[in-house]
Amino acid sequence: MSTASPTPHVIPITGGRPFGERAVLIHSDGVLPEQPDRIRILRFDPDGVGGVIAPGQALDQRCGYLDHTGSWLAEPAFDDSRSHSAEGLARIRVGERWGYADRRGEVAIEPAYAQAAPFSHGLAAIGREGRLGFIDVTGRMVVPERFHRAGPFAAVGLAVVQPEKDGGCGYIDTSGELVIEPRFERAEAFGPDGVAPVQAGNRYGLIDRDGQWVIEPKYYWIQEFNAHGLARFTTGDLQHTGYLNSAGEVVIAEGGTTSDTMAGGLLVCRSLFGYRFFDATGAEPLGEAFGNDFSWVGPFSALGVTLALNDEWGVLHTDGRFIPVEHREPRTHDDGWIPGFAHSSGLAPFLAENGDTVYVDAEGRDVCRAAVGDGGRSLTLRTVSAASKSFTVQEPVFSVSKPLLNRDSQDFFLRPEARTGDVAAIADELIAQEPREFVPYSLVFDGERDVYDLDEVDEDDLEYKLRTGALEVLAQSYVGEGPWGEYPFLMDEQGSDFSCFFAEASKQLTARFGEPTHGREDGHVVAYSDSGLLDVWRLPDGRQLVLQIYANTGDGDFEFQLWLAVVNL
Repeated sequence: MSTASPTPHVIPITGGRPFGERAVLIHSDGVLPEQPDRIRILRFDPDGVGGVIAPGQALDQRCGYLDHTGSWLAEPAFDDSRSHSAEGLARIRVGERWGYADRRGEVAIEPAYAQAAPFSHGLAAIGREGRLGFIDVTGRMVVPERFHRAGPFAAVGLAVVQPEKDGGCGYIDTSGELVIEPRFERAEAFGPDGVAPVQAGNRYGLIDRDGQWVIEPKYYWIQEFNAHGLARFTTGDLQHTGYLNSAGEVVIAEGGTTSDTMAGGLLVCRSLFGYRFFDATGAEPLGEAFGNDFSWVGPFSALGVTLALNDEWGVLHTDGRFIPVEHREPRTHDDGWIPGFAHSSGLAPFLAENGDTVYVDAEGRDVCRAAVGDGGRSLTLRTVSAASKSFTVQEPVFSVSKPLLNRDSQDFFLRPEARTGDVAAIADELIAQEPREFVPYSLVFDGERDVYDLDEVDEDDLEYKLRTGALEVLAQSYVGEGPWGEYPFLMDEQGSDFSCFFAEASKQLTARFGEPTHGREDGHVVAYSDSGLLDVWRLPDGRQLVLQIYANTGDGDFEFQLWLAVVNL
């Protein structure tokens, strides 16, 4: 009896040009097998004989298929290679033409098509001259190429088609017969219960496989049904999202933000009071109050795990187990999103205190660590078994990641002396400067600029913010709409950080200039903001020394600035 080969973890190692992205394999026991360099490794699927197979791309851009050891199962001879479907066929491209490879990585259907989709329920949409039809797993043409657009076949034996570019969408059966007329603006695939979302006019409803309405169009949007028989919806007034079942009944209706994925059998929903977790029946198997202590929870992956923040970062399982991870915070992409256990790696990247990237498994255990060296010219991947692999390039392309969610205080300060205890010295510098007209900037509304360059200031700011004296921005932070929307705790945490910065700076200035006043009469503030943190010291020459937190929220973004200014009254 054969033993199934283990599915390895895929580790993407990303750098800038000319390095591009490389990927290596690590076994679940932490072993780093000998393997040639790869640019890309996609999802592993069963090979039908107890092993696994995945598309891979070599450094020369040629594509083939790998086994679980990272060895070429099929040498890289294609221009593109994709993952296998349940039918055991995967798309391959040679030149500009697509065909299909079997589970050995060998050509099963010759590359002859300008367009080719994955197989679904035994059929795949293909096209040669701008029109689409369907072939079966032998390559035989089952439905002639006569459609402008064609979607995959669903379990009920129907597929979405759009016969003409400017026409509507309908459905065909596996013989190619049009069984639901193309009368919809948009149409989604049928779900497992034989119901499909369609758009008629400017609203979405649900139809059955006879084309009859299950619910009349009234929703702004209904997503395709998932494997659990639920479809995500948005109400016509755009105020609520939730999930419908195939009868059109609202199974999950939560006023907060619902995830668009339901991997692992649980849906993650963020509300004003925390997080809630629903199954496909709308029940909450972990309890309604379970997620109240979490500051952030990501959508569950196919592994049944996600990353979550509950006083500390960790791995959350669908059974409610939370395993703390000792590292600083999850690694984020450049746009601020946490990859977590997404994709096919089976691992989640974390940021260590020293800037290394540490990959942890579903039990929160370290599997490997990626370290940058030689000024960004080298990267070393080291597993828990001490196996290592290094990447070296001539130009510096690797960088040590900076924390986004749990930033160090030095990351905020523009004047490092203000953080290390020399705020009074900065105040003396400002007092000694020749007074000049200045207008402070708002990171939310204006963007960063020279506060003394009045040519860049609009008339409203000149009227309300123009001051004479000197201003120094000691520290600042700006968080855009994307990160703040995803991580709502950032504003509270950074507000607390800046309050601490203010308190320490005020303590140092008090030791130098005496007790401050706390009034807000005209002239005491540099500029009005959402923060009330303000201390003022009257100087012997009649001027004022002002320490102020400037805080603003805009259209989904926010800022904090710590100002120190000398203001002429």
